Amino acid sequence: MKLVTYSRSGRKSIGAVVADKVIDIAKAYKLMANEEGIPSDMKSFLQGGTVLLEKARQAVEFAAAGGRIQETELADVIFRIETVDIHAPISNPNKIICIGLNYRDHAAEVNLEIPTIPVLFSKYSNTINDPLSPIPKPEDSDQLDYEAELAVVIGKHASHVEEADANQYVAGYTAMNDVSVRDYQVRTSQWLQGKTFDGHAPMGPYLVTADEVNDPHRLAIKCYVNDEIRQNSNTKELIFSIPYLISYLSKIMVLEPGDIIATGTPHGVAMGLKPPKYLQVGDKVRVEIEGIGSLENPVVLGDKAFIQRQFLAKHQQGL
Repeated sequence: MKLVTYSRSGRKSIGAVVADKVIDIAKAYKLMANEEGIPSDMKSFLQGGTVLLEKARQAVEFAAAGGRIQETELADVIFRIETVDIHAPISNPNKIICIGLNYRDHAAEVNLEIPTIPVLFSKYSNTINDPLSPIPKPEDSDQLDYEAELAVVIGKHASHVEEADANQYVAGYTAMNDVSVRDYQVRTSQWLQGKTFDGHAPMGPYLVTADEVNDPHRLAIKCYVNDEIRQNSNTKELIFSIPYLISYLSKIMVLEPGDIIATGTPHGVAMGLKPPKYLQVGDKVRVEIEGIGSLENPVVLGDKAFIQRQFLAKHQQGL
């Protein structure tokens, strides 16, 4: 399934995309089973594991077939996708774990050694942004960069998992832009401050369930700035595979449903170009991952008023 977090009139819920429609999973299940059974937020849904996933599949098939549903009821369950707002699939993950330098050509372009163990850093939920929403450019930086990445979404608790068993812990995949403020990133040996600005992790538009992706290590991954292709690679170039990363991370920390692992970016980032071509206000950044989906975000000035309006208010409201 292609799962989404969507809203109509400000109310968020989870849905499944079928052709050009969004089916509200919780409402479809209630009509099918005559009971409540599906939560309206993605993290809670994933915490229900395969039981809720199977209920969701049945409900989506039921609604798509129109079985035993009155036309008036159907109008509150199935929507044309252009009539809803699509948000990041998960707005409140417990962890966003990022893998640095996980493509050989990217390590080379930024003049760093190819790692022999995974390079780890974090982003936080404040960075999560919607697939079409603006990326704020900090007022005091001229080194705003893009990083197209395949993100893995964890589906069940994982601790000390063997690599051979790791795939069973994957709920699905989504596209992500690991937006980076390079001058902040290099202020110290730790990258955190350059990676955690508000709104600097657009992701989505879908959470594509693992069964829909034949091989996550054979996906074209691209990034465009104003229709100029900047990154053009394939996930087959990953240094550390997804099962390896899950196994490695699970021996450091318990992975939980809804946790996100950003698997790294290929060559072509702005800082690696000669001369560098950093993002400017007015640019449009598009990330495309084969079979997963695309993001398209304009760059805007991230001044105090914008940040407080777009992000502070959301946090205060618990959104």
